[in-house]
Amino acid sequence: MKKNNRILAWFTMVLLAFAIPYVGTRLFVRYRDVSDAQITALSSSRDVCILQNGNYRLIDCEEYILYVLAGLYDPSWNVEMAKTMAVLTRTAIYYEMNDQADTANGGGKIINEGDLKEIRIEKDELKQKWGKEYKQNMEMVYQAVKDTMGQVIVYDGRLIIPVSHAVSIGVTVSAEELYGTAIPYLVSVDSSQDIQSPDFSSTKIYSALRIKKEFGMNGEGEAFDGSENLGQTDVDVEKNESATTGSAQSEEQVVDADALTVLEATKSGFVRKVNVFGTVVTGETFAQTLSLGTTNFHIDQVEEGYRIISIGKGSSLGMSLYGAGWKADQGSTYREIIAYYYPETSIADGAAY
Repeated sequence: MKKNNRILAWFTMVLLAFAIPYVGTRLFVRYRDVSDAQITALSSSRDVCILQNGNYRLIDCEEYILYVLAGLYDPSWNVEMAKTMAVLTRTAIYYEMNDQADTANGGGKIINEGDLKEIRIEKDELKQKWGKEYKQNMEMVYQAVKDTMGQVIVYDGRLIIPVSHAVSIGVTVSAEELYGTAIPYLVSVDSSQDIQSPDFSSTKIYSALRIKKEFGMNGEGEAFDGSENLGQTDVDVEKNESATTGSAQSEEQVVDADALTVLEATKSGFVRKVNVFGTVVTGETFAQTLSLGTTNFHIDQVEEGYRIISIGKGSSLGMSLYGAGWKADQGSTYREIIAYYYPETSIADGAAY
């Protein structure tokens, strides 16, 4: 018995001798602060000119991506979701740099921060935002950028527009449905797990008077100017300019001055036109004015006024962030997630684009 105890004790000591350094190393890696040297070692062939502390300076595009991704980072993400978002962010920035190539210095290799849509978050702001979780979160973001460094999404030899949204309507929708022109990598795919999201649907009830006030109308609605310029989205760049849905906005249409109704919507329920008590506005204007978060909504008249039920959050075009996060938690890699939400695309070395 004593011999067995001595063997057990010896075995335990050997196990601890290996386990303690391993655990200690893992904890150190997880909670160490990412150094400036590690960040500046991130390298690409592109630079972003930023204004920091009153001075202009160039930083590598990978460093810029790091601080953009940090601003987007959700602590619920696992490493594959973080990598997914790193590749999407890089693709979007490269696309914008190439789009500015005729006017920016360096033929698309240098861009001013002000010409990018992606927002960089300063380190001090991140520390304040994350508090005690700063080191852990920053390590995750750094590893995601480092492990995918230079990788972008391409289709048919061109960078894609990596459109994404928060929560889909249960499926993603195609560019053809929303904009009238097919884009091979922006097609409808199943994302039914999004139904589980707390942001999947929202219900708001407004009185007629409240809605008129929100739209700046007087009692009869004459004060509101419903005309507007829809502008051009990134997706419009991929469209045939002759194929538009905005032309219908200029058509004369007789509407009921006493009603709030959807006049036109896509087959999936994305609203194009709404009659707001005699004034026709776009679904986008209506959603923005009432902070609905999506143009997929329907309107019912109820005793209290009007009930507006919105589905999903965002456009449902491209990748669903909720769906991508769910897939990552189920074991999908970032490459699999990207291939699923952007069919027929591939991941390539951004240096060639």
